[in-house]
Amino acid sequence: MATATTMDREQLTALLQSHFHDLANEVDSGYLPTSELPQFEILEQREMSRERISLLTGQIELNTYDPGVRSAAANLMGVGASQICDLPTGPVADACQGVARAEVEQLRLLLHRLTDRLTPYYPSDPLFVTGNSDAPADPTMHWKTTPAGPSLGAVIEHHLQTGKSKWTSKTYEAKRTKLAYLVEHISADTPITAITADMIRSFKAAISRLRSNHHAGNKKTFADKQTLNENLRIAAETVLNIYNPTRAFFAWATNVEGYLSANPAANIRIETPKKVKGEKSRRAFTQAELQTLFSAPVFTGCASPKRRFDAGQAKLKDDYFWIPVLALYSGARLGELVQLHLRDVVTDGPTPYIEITETVDNSGPDQPQKHVKSEAGVRKIPLHPDVIELGFGEFVARRRKQKLSPRLFYLIKFGADRQASTVFSKWFARLLDKQGLKDPTLTFHSLRHGMQEALQNAKLPPYLINRLFGHSSGTTAEEYGAGVSVEVLADAVRSMKLPIRLPALWSENES
Repeated sequence: MATATTMDREQLTALLQSHFHDLANEVDSGYLPTSELPQFEILEQREMSRERISLLTGQIELNTYDPGVRSAAANLMGVGASQICDLPTGPVADACQGVARAEVEQLRLLLHRLTDRLTPYYPSDPLFVTGNSDAPADPTMHWKTTPAGPSLGAVIEHHLQTGKSKWTSKTYEAKRTKLAYLVEHISADTPITAITADMIRSFKAAISRLRSNHHAGNKKTFADKQTLNENLRIAAETVLNIYNPTRAFFAWATNVEGYLSANPAANIRIETPKKVKGEKSRRAFTQAELQTLFSAPVFTGCASPKRRFDAGQAKLKDDYFWIPVLALYSGARLGELVQLHLRDVVTDGPTPYIEITETVDNSGPDQPQKHVKSEAGVRKIPLHPDVIELGFGEFVARRRKQKLSPRLFYLIKFGADRQASTVFSKWFARLLDKQGLKDPTLTFHSLRHGMQEALQNAKLPPYLINRLFGHSSGTTAEEYGAGVSVEVLADAVRSMKLPIRLPALWSENES
């Protein structure tokens, strides 16, 4: 009939309805898992079905079909796959569209049977609603067709662009990466109004199956990054970290932009293990640990600039030396120190200090954006007399004379995420490991914790400690006037009770 071009629409419709009947019989008895992990198997079947539906829907819209659809259409028309190219374009296009629609309807039936093996299924595509169908008169009982509206991919892009001016570059890139998992799982073309709580639940389950090294291998798909082996999966806290941008996105789409009347992610939570009271994720270094850390070759004499962890005669008082020293005596965050510019340092006045600010020079090379965590974070931190005694003023003077960069610590590059702390944080972690300080609660931030304890041990008032650390007291009083003077803060810094003093430690080591 096809080669003679005598196949009319009624005949093709009858063939397609018979074809769908055969496809439906393949799955209508219900899907029965065969593996030892039935829940995972059902989730996998559901995800694969949705991906295929999305793919076929796109093919139907573009009238371009993959070899599987074309082969099934050729078989339906009674010709070989290689002969279909010789047939008239009109009948072939109609047959391919019908076959694709039949497969979509079969997959919808499969999705129905994955959760319900008993309730009758009524096709949503009118092509397969036959005259003798037992479908109920109430059309709301039918499976709904995909609602129209903006796609998930488009709304997420709007969300990202809206937030880009408010978020740091690190936050922006993190949200983009994590929301890309959502897009890949559900499909960018899915209308946002079609997304259900079941889909979000499925995404949450998929996140929990991610490998602990899922960041490795950029070319791997979201599905490839998952594993059946529970011992190789990410921790619950990481699952929550990846899922949170999804929750925030749907809250924004519902409550801010009005894309949705109801939030499908509103009641879906990630449960994390309850934290044991008294345990801390970070802590201050003990006196012995500080002595071990600052007795490392990088501070006392190393082999060379490329071998700072090996003992030697080279005493390199450069960026790698000064950043931990400043952190010990200032309590500043790592990113705040690495991004310092020469203009932020005053060493020749009566009260030497560093200034944490987002201000940059108007000219000059190497000008990455500076970032301060909050309004209260913009502050001046007096330099402890030990820092001046160790030669920090001379180091700053040399950097000013060199005129190589407006940045004070230009040897420390910013990370690929454009964050000041990324590169040095990894180097410092290796330093701790080399010194045998392998407790996971010890990080660069532990130096900040140490100074806070030193200030508290000196019985300094909270408002002084808050000012030095860039914390807000939450009161309206701090909004008036210029705040605590740098001279008063300098007295506080001099009075703090640190566990060690570096000049004394290094003098003992030399003797």
